[in-house]
Amino acid sequence: MHGGILRYLEAEKSTQVCEIAKAIIPVRQMNYQNAVEFLWQHAMFEARPATQYAPQHFSLARMRALLAALGDPQTKFPSVLIAGTKGKGSVAAFTESVLRAGGYRTGLYTSPHLHDVRERFQIERTPISRAGFTEIMQALRPQIERFPAITFFEITTAIAFEYFAREKVDLAVIEVGLGGRLDATNVLQPQVCAITALSYDHVELLGSTLDKIAAEKCGIIKAGVPLVCAPQPPAAMQVVEQTARQCGAALCLVGRDWHYKRLSVTRTGQNCAVGRSAALAAEYELPLLGAHQVENAAVAVAIAAELRKAGWQLDDAAVAAGLRTVVWPARCELVPGSPPYILDCAHNGESAMRLRAAIREHFPGQPYVLLFGAMQDKDISGMFDNLLPDAQAVVLTHAANPRSLQPEALSAMAAPYARPVSTAATVPEALRHAAALAGPQALVLVTGSVALVGEARTALGFTGKE
Repeated sequence: MHGGILRYLEAEKSTQVCEIAKAIIPVRQMNYQNAVEFLWQHAMFEARPATQYAPQHFSLARMRALLAALGDPQTKFPSVLIAGTKGKGSVAAFTESVLRAGGYRTGLYTSPHLHDVRERFQIERTPISRAGFTEIMQALRPQIERFPAITFFEITTAIAFEYFAREKVDLAVIEVGLGGRLDATNVLQPQVCAITALSYDHVELLGSTLDKIAAEKCGIIKAGVPLVCAPQPPAAMQVVEQTARQCGAALCLVGRDWHYKRLSVTRTGQNCAVGRSAALAAEYELPLLGAHQVENAAVAVAIAAELRKAGWQLDDAAVAAGLRTVVWPARCELVPGSPPYILDCAHNGESAMRLRAAIREHFPGQPYVLLFGAMQDKDISGMFDNLLPDAQAVVLTHAANPRSLQPEALSAMAAPYARPVSTAATVPEALRHAAALAGPQALVLVTGSVALVGEARTALGFTGKE
């Protein structure tokens, strides 16, 4: 019975279903399925529009109270905290890989997940076990129930902190969820903070101008804690510099204090140089595609340097090995075959522009069929402006997520681009149709949302355990 509820919850995540689940999930002893069901009962911005949860209604007080009831696990391990609009997950993956290559027992907390919620909580890049997840959820449940308005992300953040504290990680790399100032992760006192590329996303919550968005992201800056920052547009950079100065945080700016340059590209990776200057730059191999990943790697190298200043042992060999061996699925991920697939989590205009550039650079002259689906609150026009001009055909579909826009609505938005457009009711159906359109000569580019790409990876035989 509970398995059916779980599948329904994952598809619908409706308030009514959640109330039904609350009534029938056993109060005392949990198993894995009802532990997941209990988690899905709580407000999840990834699955429902969050406009009713404007920033003025957020507060860290509830998160601090929950963690205090758990014995403040967030104080029991060192951390790196990474915010940004684009690239924060990639920087987190690069940083964790460097630390692990240096011999440290690492924690990694990221969101959203592609296949399984347990992907969000990893130690040495292994997701938490079902038994471990269930045990922690069972322990947290009495405290969680004290806070009726608590959110999905607040709970997952508490799970991550409790897990990392229990397992005594040497250092945890934590990706901010939404914004920064009021994000549940911002209860940490990290060793290093980082802000990746800023652009327009979640504007209904964070603000409609880059300076307002930057102000929210800069909420993670802490007095005396070094800040590594990616290159930013002028309006955002001004806010970063001013906030760092006011907080007394030493600012390390990639592009100014750290030089980086792309050296070469192939279909499966690229080489770059990163250093304090062009003359001092070391060469690195990256398995992730796109010029933006060179920037992300440079941010990770700068984070490693700041950690070294604080006494962490990370030599040049560990940095090179970590960058070379990083695994970060669905970021311009090539799945070989006939046709080959490119899977990417681009979900706004800026990320679509970066994806287009990566396709042109790593697969020059190769046509592609675009398989696309997106959430209702995203900049679909911005994504279409960047992706449709190069597409030979378009297949539109939707993920099993309540925020997904129906393919018929997407079709109307795609009409002005004068590309052959078809729709599919499910992601597996869309993959079959796109493959037939691509034939042996073209790529199939799958993008538009994390949920869509996760379903596509599952349909292609991936499980999240690769």
